[in-house]
Amino acid sequence: MSQAVKTPIEWKWSNGSFNERSIRNKDETIPSSIPCNKREEHNEKINQRLLVTTASINPFMANNNYIKDLETQGNFLIPQNSNF
Repeated sequence: MSQAVKTPIEWKWSNGSFNERSIRNKDETIPSSIPCNKREEHNEKINQRLLVTTASINPFMANNNYIKDLETQGNFLIPQNSNF
C-alpha cells in the first residue's frame, strides 16, 4: 500500500499573492491573569473594590468612647433640679 502525501492547501488572495502565516505559539495555555470573557472581567472588577460597611453609623459618634458618652449624658443631658 502506498501512502499519499498530503500537501497543505495554500490559499491565495484575489490578486494572486499567497497568505502569509504567522509563527504558531507552542505554548497554547491561556495565562490566568487574562480573563476569558466579560463575566470574569466583571468579577475581577468587583473583587478589587474596597469593602464598605453596610450598618448605619452616626458620623458624629463614630470616634467616641461609650463611657465618655455616658458621662456627658449625666453631666449635661439629664435635667437638674433648679427649684432652689
